Amino acid sequence: MTASVITVVLIFLFLLLGFLYPWVIMAALLATPVFKLALIFYLPFFRVVDPTALVCALALLLGLWNYFRRARLGRPLMIPWPMLLCMVGLAGMLFVGLLYTTAPDYGFRKALRFAGISIPFLLLPSFYVRCKEDGHAMIKMVILVGAVTALFLIWKQESEVARHVTGGWGRTKVLGGAAGISAQIVGLSILTVLTAFSVKGSSSRFLRYAGLIGLPLGLAAVLLSGSRASLLYLLFVAAFLPLLSGARQRGRAMFVLALVVPVVLIGVFSFLARGGWDLAPRWTGFIEGRGTAIQSRTRLWAFVGETWWMRPVMGHGSGSFAMDYMGVDDTEAPHNIIVEALYEEGLVGAGILLLFFGLVARTALRGLAQIPEDSPRDRLLVVAPLVMVLFLGLRSMSSVDIEQMRFLYLACGLLHANVSHLVYSNRQMALAPSMGPVPMRV
Repeated sequence: MTASVITVVLIFLFLLLGFLYPWVIMAALLATPVFKLALIFYLPFFRVVDPTALVCALALLLGLWNYFRRARLGRPLMIPWPMLLCMVGLAGMLFVGLLYTTAPDYGFRKALRFAGISIPFLLLPSFYVRCKEDGHAMIKMVILVGAVTALFLIWKQESEVARHVTGGWGRTKVLGGAAGISAQIVGLSILTVLTAFSVKGSSSRFLRYAGLIGLPLGLAAVLLSGSRASLLYLLFVAAFLPLLSGARQRGRAMFVLALVVPVVLIGVFSFLARGGWDLAPRWTGFIEGRGTAIQSRTRLWAFVGETWWMRPVMGHGSGSFAMDYMGVDDTEAPHNIIVEALYEEGLVGAGILLLFFGLVARTALRGLAQIPEDSPRDRLLVVAPLVMVLFLGLRSMSSVDIEQMRFLYLACGLLHANVSHLVYSNRQMALAPSMGPVPMRV
C-alpha cells in the first residue's frame, strides 16, 4: 500500500512539474536508465509498467502540450528533417534485415526500440526548445542530473538492489544500475560545466563556480564507476574547449584544461586511493596496458572485417552479429555503431549512418558561424550540446549498439533545435535592425 501511494505521488509530481516546467523531461530521460533498477525493485508498479516506456510516453505527451501552449511565440517547429530521414532510413534497414537475420528475437527488439525510442529522442528537443531560453533550461537539466548521479555513485556504495538484482558489486554503480550509463551522465554534466565556466558570462556566476567546485565530485564518481572510456573521452573532448570557447575566452579555457582539470584529477585519484577505495582492478591495469577493453574490441572488429563482405550491400540482418559471433539471440554488438551498421545493414546502412553524422557536423558548423562574438550565452547554447554530441559520439565508437545510443540522438536533436533558434533570432534581428533586440516572451 505504501509503495502504491509513493508511486502515485511521484507520477503526479512529475506531471505537475512537467506541465509547469516542461524542461524537466530532459532530466527524466537522462535519469531513467540510471535509477531504473531501483524503481523496479522498490516500487512494484514499475515491474508491470516499464519505466523507460512510461517516461517516453509522458515525454511525447508533455512535448505536444509545450508545443501548443507556446504557439503564441509564433516560431516554427524546428524539426531536423534531414537527420530524421536518415534515422527513418536506418529504421527501415533494421526492419528489412529481419527477413534474413540469424537473430530474429534480438533483431526485432533492436528495430522496434530504434523506431520507437531513438527516433523520438531525436525529435523531442524540437518540441521542448521553442526559444533560446528553453535551450539553456535543457542544458541546466543535464548538469542537475549529472550532479545527482555523481552524489549517488559516491554515497550509495552498498544497496539492497545491488545484492538482490545484480548479485553484488564489480564496479561502483547507482543502486545496482549500469556503471557505464552513470559515468556517461556524469561525464556530460562535467563537460557542460567546463563549457559554462570557460565561456565567461554564458550563465549565472553561481552555476559556473558551483559547478567548478563540484568538479572533484564528478571526477571521483567517474573514477569510482571504473568507466575508462568515459574518462578518456571526457578529457579528449575537453581538449577542444579552447577552440570552441571563442577567441576572447581561449585563455580561460586553456587555464581550465591545462591546470584545473589535471590537478583536480590527480588529487581526487590520490585521495580515493589513500582512502581505501579499490581502484586498482580497473585503473592500474589500464595504465599498464593489461586487460584493456581495446583488446576485446579489436577481436570483434576483426571478425566484422573478415565476414561483412559476404553480404556487403544489405548486410547480414538486424542483430545478426550477436548470433554469428557470440552464438546468442540476445543483446550483443561489436561495440562500434558504424562497424555494427556495416555488418548488419551493409554499405547502405553504414552510408546512411555516416550521412547522419555529416548532417550533425554541418549543423554544428552552422551554429558556430552564427554566434555573435559578444554573446557568450549564444555560444553556450551551441557549444554545450556540441560537446555532448562529441562525447557521446566517441562512446558510440566503443560501446553498446545502435539503438542503445539514444542519448546521442537526443543530444543531436538538442544541437539542431538550439542552432535553429539561434539562426531564427539572428534573422529576425537582421530584418528589424532599427527596432533593436526583440524582447523574448517565455
